[in-house]
Amino acid sequence: MFIKVLEHVSRAVSKKKEEYEMVATQVFADVFRKHIFRRALARRIRVRQSIVSFFYRFSLVLRLRKIFICHMMTKMIVDKAFEQAKQRADDRATRTVQRIFRGFKAREQRMHLVIEA
Repeated sequence: MFIKVLEHVSRAVSKKKEEYEMVATQVFADVFRKHIFRRALARRIRVRQSIVSFFYRFSLVLRLRKIFICHMMTKMIVDKAFEQAKQRADDRATRTVQRIFRGFKAREQRMHLVIEA
């Protein structure tokens, strides 16, 4: 593209104007190259930022998943401990009722001996 512009400039009318146009074309070409470079650099920076933000979100998801798993395991352990404690209390209550009932039955069977004595 720049070669075509330079060829067009070379057809200038006077030598002084040709030199002026050549310098102006070089300045324009340099500015255009810098513009292209800045645009490409900005695009690459945006891509880098999107990749970095993706990995931040991905690591956040991993951390949240780990926290959720820990929460579920803790909840499961607490529920299991509660069930075991409830089962022990029920067993203790059952044994107490059985002990009282057996004692009552044993005294009732031997009550006539106590009355006779």
